[in-house]
Amino acid sequence: MSGDLATVDIHGRRFQKVSIDERIYCVPNASDNDEEDRLIAQHQLLYRLLEDSIMSPRIPLNDPKKVLDLGYGGGDWCVQFAEEYEDCEVRSCC
Repeated sequence: MSGDLATVDIHGRRFQKVSIDERIYCVPNASDNDEEDRLIAQHQLLYRLLEDSIMSPRIPLNDPKKVLDLGYGGGDWCVQFAEEYEDCEVRSCC
């Protein structure tokens, strides 16, 4: 499991080594400052595109109890969702 946390620097950017070795996800990890900035900007853009909402209005939510985020982003979505739905258990798997 600790091998999954190993990183490698390529062209001045930090990547998760297992992702590069297995060619499964070739985007820098969030400990890379430029990638963290990109993830924040991506979250803000999607939030605005969804008319200041974290979910598409086409997805009706009626008192959600549990939500799983599959690790796409820097965690901003999870925090915002947990703040909006205080009684919902929000988990992130990254």
